Amino acid sequence: MSKTVCDQYEVLQAIEDNILALADTVGVKEPEDIEDDKMSFLEAVYALPAAPDAAGAPTRRIYEAIFAILEENLSVGLNLASYFLLVELDKHYPRVNVEELLKLSSSAAAKGLAFENEAFVTLLEGIANETDTKQWMQTDSGQGQQAKDGILHMGSHQIVGLVLRFKYFTHEIEQDFKIRYDSFKVTQNMDCLTDSFLIQIFKGPRRKALVSLLLRLLARSCIYNDHKGQDYCFEEHGDMHSVKVQTAVMDLNKISSSVQSLLLMIMDFDVEYGKRLESSPKQTKQEGNRISIWDLISDIIGYEKFLLAPLLQVLENPVYKMRVIFNYFIRNAPQPIVKDLREKRDKATVEDFLNCFAQSNDARNIYRSIETDILQLLLAHAFNAFVMQYACSQHYAPDVTISGICKLLMSAFENIQTISGDFELHSAGRQALITAEVISSHMAVVK
Repeated sequence: MSKTVCDQYEVLQAIEDNILALADTVGVKEPEDIEDDKMSFLEAVYALPAAPDAAGAPTRRIYEAIFAILEENLSVGLNLASYFLLVELDKHYPRVNVEELLKLSSSAAAKGLAFENEAFVTLLEGIANETDTKQWMQTDSGQGQQAKDGILHMGSHQIVGLVLRFKYFTHEIEQDFKIRYDSFKVTQNMDCLTDSFLIQIFKGPRRKALVSLLLRLLARSCIYNDHKGQDYCFEEHGDMHSVKVQTAVMDLNKISSSVQSLLLMIMDFDVEYGKRLESSPKQTKQEGNRISIWDLISDIIGYEKFLLAPLLQVLENPVYKMRVIFNYFIRNAPQPIVKDLREKRDKATVEDFLNCFAQSNDARNIYRSIETDILQLLLAHAFNAFVMQYACSQHYAPDVTISGICKLLMSAFENIQTISGDFELHSAGRQALITAEVISSHMAVVK
């Protein structure tokens, strides 16, 4: 090593040591001083690329010190500053590239991710516990104070810290999966995906419990959005409470977007994995006990039906939305009625689904097997998925008319209403019917 290189290395080492010294608060007793020192450290790291002798990405020690501040969860200011600095550093200094990923063997990837996997699982469980809305989201008579206290709790710096860590972990998982998914599309090497952060976390016996946690977090975010228009009289408590309410909204939105990203990636993986199983009978036999994400969701929702509506509400991919709907319907409706739907599997269409309700006797048997509220959700969101697909002209032959689907939807609702003595049309069903009636009227005028 030349003297010039040695000198430069020593300079960089000195800069790093000085910056890390700012984060060392041993002996500092006042909370304000501790926060000031840590903020100065974050500002110094942010300015590090501008230093004359700075070269390359910050070292692992720098990264660990930044993340330690986020983990310490001392204040909202430090939480936000450390989170955004980590994200900014990832943009400027990507730590993973395709070549490095493809060099990783399955065992090496699993070994390297072991600690991060457990950290993510622990974090996910912690957020689930802290955002348990079972009690405080009740807004019936006598529960108003609980609702206010719960929402203010969501705006506390402790929750902000947990949410930002969850968001950052999800960001890392998403970046890793995207690179691997792009590589898989070129190489068709399934190991690119199975070695990902995502699949290493969501595998084995705990897979169902983790997916259940994701669905619960999604439901809790939607529960808040359903109640956010109600008057909790926060204005009488001053500006600080208003800030906490706004922070709570942002926290829940971050949780929702992160959960959606994770679920979509799992679904993407399952689609590709399913294709491989279909094309390899030997592999199918070996993996016969593996449960797909669609079956997993149906199992979970079978016991906790309140999770279905939030999932369908946020799931924007029409193909995945219909898979969730069809799979749940096939597992819970009378089997003779869903025989054709089951045999067609991934090739089943909304027309096949709605035809299950065409005969009054079939509709009656379905009504006896599945609650009216659930039926309305399935019908409404299946129609919504069809409209999205039809608008993009995906997967539908020219002879499938949108007016015909609208008539089948209205007929299905009419049959259910006739069978049910106390039928109450809910918002999702009402919106779907209004859309179907408007489309039918428009198509009639065009003809």
